[in-house]
Amino acid sequence: MSAKCPVVHFDHHSKEFANNRSDILKELRDNAPVAFTQSYGGHWIVSSYELCSYVLEHAEIFSSEKLPDGSRGVTIPSVGPRLIPAEADAPLHTKLRRAIAPAYSPKAVKELDSLVRGIVEAAVSNVIEKGEFDIVDDFSEIIPPLVGLKHLGYPEEQREAMVEAIKIALSTNVPGEKAMRAFQEACGRMLAFGQSRRKEPTGDLMSVLAQCTDPVLADEDLMWMGITLFVGGFKNPGALISNMLLHLGREPALRARLAADRALIPKAVNEFLRFYTPGVSVARTVVKEVELGGVPLKEGDRVLVMLPGANHDEAAFRDAGAFDLDRQDKTRTLAFGGGPHFCVGFKLANVMFEALLNEIFDRMPNYVVHADKAVRVDDAGIQAGYTTIPASVGTPARVRFA
Repeated sequence: MSAKCPVVHFDHHSKEFANNRSDILKELRDNAPVAFTQSYGGHWIVSSYELCSYVLEHAEIFSSEKLPDGSRGVTIPSVGPRLIPAEADAPLHTKLRRAIAPAYSPKAVKELDSLVRGIVEAAVSNVIEKGEFDIVDDFSEIIPPLVGLKHLGYPEEQREAMVEAIKIALSTNVPGEKAMRAFQEACGRMLAFGQSRRKEPTGDLMSVLAQCTDPVLADEDLMWMGITLFVGGFKNPGALISNMLLHLGREPALRARLAADRALIPKAVNEFLRFYTPGVSVARTVVKEVELGGVPLKEGDRVLVMLPGANHDEAAFRDAGAFDLDRQDKTRTLAFGGGPHFCVGFKLANVMFEALLNEIFDRMPNYVVHADKAVRVDDAGIQAGYTTIPASVGTPARVRFA
């Protein structure tokens, strides 16, 4: 390797990375924005805004495709079967995005507003009734999955079981065998749901996919589309909710400012997304020789795009290491990715975040976060959230913090 591209010790799935993400990525970005690690069979790490953007925008060079043998794809290491549309390239990816785009259009999202608010209101009511609650259990792992399942059209009486299965399947604290059984259960449920919508379409998102003619989706592909859209709209938004509410629990002045001026909430959400970047990494495979940041990459090389590295790049964001509600930077964050794989559900996610903040400011503005008891996930290589954040509703008289 050249001096520009040293071999570094780097493991994005390690507890060290989970606890020191900002420092590790800053060192890489400052000294080697394209670096190489031997971890997981060897791959390149990209950590600057400019280079991360380049990789994401040039899908003809950096492929998302997962091969039939299970290699490549959008994670390092490669895991599980191919998740579409995330692990598909054009022309299939283009057709799949075209099929689902109407369900995430501004008009469609606006029509979902009352649905989202209803789920948020129910979650907040449950928390107020309990008094003591957990931000992760009662908000992060309740609101996003229910919004996602409702959007898909998943039967109401089966939603709780599906959410529980996916929570177990994706938990880092569950033994592998139990997690696999839960994932198989979730897949079986989604498969049956897709087949039912193929026979009796109802106009929901799964019905649209089941009746799609370009491309025509086999039952298994229909299942993976459902799983991808559900999981993609669950864990990363849930992680943002955890980080956002913990941050506000520690910053009474910011909370008071947002509660007093609700017009600032969309801007705050955007800054929370940049600052915390809950979706951490996406992998690509080089399919054409290319020079990236002065470093030659060859066909077959694996590349890991570190989205928090890009979003904390001083070249793109002034004073990037600080949360700044008054930020004037015009640069778009990469919290939702970029290029053709830019998150299709970003508008719906933002509606959910904004609805939750408004509801909390209306009904439990003085919630108390027991920050000393918050536990971060040990593996933040793909998604950076928490396993628990104990909290209480507080009192209407004054803001208190534990």
